Amino acid sequence: MCVDPATLIAIGSSLMGGFMSAQQASTQAAILDRQAENEEISAAYEADRAGDRQQRLLGDLRAGVLSNGLVLEGSMLDVVGDNTIETELDIAAIKYGGAINAENLRMQASMKRQSGQHSMIGGFIGAMSPMITSAKSFGTNYGAGTRMARG
Repeated sequence: MCVDPATLIAIGSSLMGGFMSAQQASTQAAILDRQAENEEISAAYEADRAGDRQQRLLGDLRAGVLSNGLVLEGSMLDVVGDNTIETELDIAAIKYGGAINAENLRMQASMKRQSGQHSMIGGFIGAMSPMITSAKSFGTNYGAGTRMARG
């Protein structure tokens, strides 16, 4: 069986196209995974900074209150408590936002990987068409040749 060079090129092109698309999707998925890690690191850093700012603010508030001869009780203590609670909520929101963004990036990475797998499968399926056409052509030509020889 002699295969037409154009058929070989079509098969190779389809396989290479599927492989290259899969490689590109894999690279994009790796980038998205790295972005997800960076998002988590960034959220943790911002949460720590918010906690540090709150500690400085509370320290300044206590120092100001005590330097004026006031006592941290009653409404002044309520203010400190409210600020602490508000900061804890801010920190939780920062961490939650980072986790959500990271999860979204991981989902995108997963979709890229799946797309790459589909591209690879598409490349194999695309390569089958010229092979089938070539085999059919060979069968038709070979069958016609044997009929003529017997004829």
